[in-house]
Amino acid sequence: GFFVVRSLQLLRVVTVTAQYARSPDDLFASASDPGDLLAVMSDIAVYRGMPNAQFVRGMAFVTDVTFWGWLKIKGHHVHLDSLDSVEWCLQSREYSKTVSQWDHLITVKAHPQGAVWTDQVVVDAGWKTYFVALFSRYIYVHRHRRRNALSITSNIQPLRIT
Repeated sequence: GFFVVRSLQLLRVVTVTAQYARSPDDLFASASDPGDLLAVMSDIAVYRGMPNAQFVRGMAFVTDVTFWGWLKIKGHHVHLDSLDSVEWCLQSREYSKTVSQWDHLITVKAHPQGAVWTDQVVVDAGWKTYFVALFSRYIYVHRHRRRNALSITSNIQPLRIT
């Protein structure tokens, strides 16, 4: 009882929304391309174990990521629960030794000036959750800046159970 309620209170939802002057199909193609991820992160991160092919539903892999040459995250597990290129959404379930939950939902929606890409991440890292959420927000904002988003908004909120 108490532990479950307490741990749910620690969960954080990171939301980063970016507007682009690109078509939704083109933008979602970027979201499902590991090469795009590697390119936009190349100035701050090196990945080992990233797939060479387009992401597909059901794909699972383990990657080691090194940020800024010194922050090493070994054994980051990724499972792509769903990937729908018609509805433009991708859901991954991710975790590592230090982060027990990193559930990442990407949605792309049409917009009069192009498309809007939203990253929503539910983070659970125990007592480190808030700091991991801050790091997550930094990473996703960085990716959208590198993709030349027209505008970016972000927030971190406690998970609300409905």
